[in-house]
Amino acid sequence: CGESCVPDAFVRLLTDKADGVPLYIEESTRMAVDLGAGTVAGETASALRFTVPATIQDLLMARLDRLENAKQVAQLGGAIGREFSFALVQAVLAHESSPIRVDDLAARLGALVNSGLLIEKGEPPDTSYFFKHALVRDAAYQSLWERDRKSLHRCIAVVVGEKFRHLADNQPELLAYHYAEAGMDTEAVAYWERAARHAASRSAHAEAIGHLGSGLALIARLPAAAGRDRAELRLQLLLAGQLIATEGYGADQVGRAYIRASELCHAVGDESALMKIQLGLEGYHFMRADFEQAHAIAGQAAAIMSGATDPMRRLQSSWAIANILFHQGELVSA
Repeated sequence: CGESCVPDAFVRLLTDKADGVPLYIEESTRMAVDLGAGTVAGETASALRFTVPATIQDLLMARLDRLENAKQVAQLGGAIGREFSFALVQAVLAHESSPIRVDDLAARLGALVNSGLLIEKGEPPDTSYFFKHALVRDAAYQSLWERDRKSLHRCIAVVVGEKFRHLADNQPELLAYHYAEAGMDTEAVAYWERAARHAASRSAHAEAIGHLGSGLALIARLPAAAGRDRAELRLQLLLAGQLIATEGYGADQVGRAYIRASELCHAVGDESALMKIQLGLEGYHFMRADFEQAHAIAGQAAAIMSGATDPMRRLQSSWAIANILFHQGELVSA
């Protein structure tokens, strides 16, 4: 305990309250030392039981409140995420739309580091910080007013897009998240799609599926329009491809994605996507050994493509029919 110790009775009290959560023990002990538990004894020390909050959430909020102006920096960092750079925080604070204004940023960050709530990495000008526990980040973020949260997320998205292009290009999900939290759903959907394609290009299929799920959830909140349907069509087709890679062609989720894509394709009249959807549905039914349905869909695709100028499209539909006939034992026709 260094130069400061807390009374044995208070240690037992903290042990009972902690319920096995190490973070609670650590933070409540810090608070007790800050409040002078190491310099008092007897009844005065036992009175601390009424000062240290009973839950980890309340405890972390109380710790942040005691840091006064540094709390605002923690709130901004919490809005950015578990980890953030000095440069990004500084740029957001300097932006005209930021709802938070802080003087002497370095000193405020230093106070958070000294308190043990933040951990510092690197040397200036590349210093970055991260919350020592996700619960600390949550406590800082949840202490923001809702109106300030939206304004802050909007400001962060704008600053990242304008001044941190490397982040926007390499982590488009970062902008997608901030636009979504700012209530700017159209922009968020565009970046979720970009994030999904970026993940898919690295064969990070599970990550891409997660991004697509986030984008599709937001699309459901957008007003009905052709632009919304086209965006959903792109996401559904991309989702089908990622599900094929992870679950296989015959998975139920693949069929649902292609069926929804087919509905959207007819709604917006996107003929360029129709062939891809038809062959996708054919493959879905084929892998489930529903050869009759697969043959019917492949026949529809062949009829659609019969007048196509691109020979590859006619070849694809003919091959699909031949493959089905082969597996049905119709070798001569195949």
